[in-house]
Amino acid sequence: MRKPLKLLLVEDDAEDALIFKAHLPSGFHFDRASDCYEARRLMQQTRHDVLFVDYYLGAESGLGFIRALRESGSSVAIVLLSGLDIEALGENALLAGATDFLAKDELNAVNIERIARWALVRQHVQTLQERMAK
Repeated sequence: MRKPLKLLLVEDDAEDALIFKAHLPSGFHFDRASDCYEARRLMQQTRHDVLFVDYYLGAESGLGFIRALRESGSSVAIVLLSGLDIEALGENALLAGATDFLAKDELNAVNIERIARWALVRQHVQTLQERMAK
């Protein structure tokens, strides 16, 4: 059996958060932050395996939040979520520091688990490459 993961969903829309929760893979746990400030607070309190960050976070941009996390040295795996054309946003998400991206209309337990596990692998490889480059 695969190890359950601890996720942090950064989502300002309560309905979208309920949809995410309804599709959470069996055994996975998640916390929800409705804005970037709450997300940072939760990240200080709990170690999360993967962050799922909405593209629109009220007054803030999910991309800006991801960029700020990377600039602060965070190496957590991050998946950008969007209800918009994700392929168009995907490149910008990766350039901002996201590990992967997922369209909200593709949310289901299989995709959440697959994306989360691959994001962990990609982030681990990225961290190793950065250490070897030093």
